[in-house]
Amino acid sequence: MDLEQRLQKPALWLARTWERHRVGILLTVVANLLAIILMLLINIHGQARFVESEVIFAIEEPEVAQEEETVKEVTRDRSWERETQQQQVRNIAVDQQDKALNAGLGDEKKIDAEELYREAARVRAEMEANRERFMEKDAIGETTVPNTEKKAVSAPAASSYQGPSVVSYSLKGRKAYELPVPAYRCKRGGIVVVDIAVNREGKVVATSIDTPNSEQDPCLHSEAKRAAKRSLFSPVSQGPLRQHGSITYMFVAQ
Repeated sequence: MDLEQRLQKPALWLARTWERHRVGILLTVVANLLAIILMLLINIHGQARFVESEVIFAIEEPEVAQEEETVKEVTRDRSWERETQQQQVRNIAVDQQDKALNAGLGDEKKIDAEELYREAARVRAEMEANRERFMEKDAIGETTVPNTEKKAVSAPAASSYQGPSVVSYSLKGRKAYELPVPAYRCKRGGIVVVDIAVNREGKVVATSIDTPNSEQDPCLHSEAKRAAKRSLFSPVSQGPLRQHGSITYMFVAQ
């Protein structure tokens, strides 16, 4: 009996079995395929939900960190403001209309050094005594001074106040809300008069150097104009759109 005859019986048996049970076999295969597909779908859906949770967590965490950093920055700013106000010893804005100073500052030839120094000490004492009110106005490095009717263009005396600068202004009918003291980065000293134009809101909209009455130093001019542009005066509802005045800075060589 050859191999073909040996395999004939099993082949006939398989053929008969397939004929009798092919429907059941096909249903079993289909059911298994459906079960496998369903399990795969369940696994994929579960993984997607897990990834989504991780993404949400990753987004919320930086927001908390950013809020903490913001709180730290505010705390540092407030500490810096307190330290800065404690160092306002030499940045003095002089009240040019005060009776104790008018005699010296109104003189076209000299400044009364003794009166100027006493006035500087008085302003410093007032600033220290009213530190909380000063912080509310956010006037770091600045102070409000009364107005004067004319420019101060007199030269500083040899024994005058030894500090970075002294500030006065002339603007009829207006009060100085903010009169920044310029940062002193120049080698020379002297008086610089800045002509200003102020709008009704109190903002300085134009500046120029009063050359005949100012020290001829580009560095002093630059610092004075920069400080003048940051000055702020009381607003008015009527009057010219631009009111002209001046701010005088006295730089003392270090």
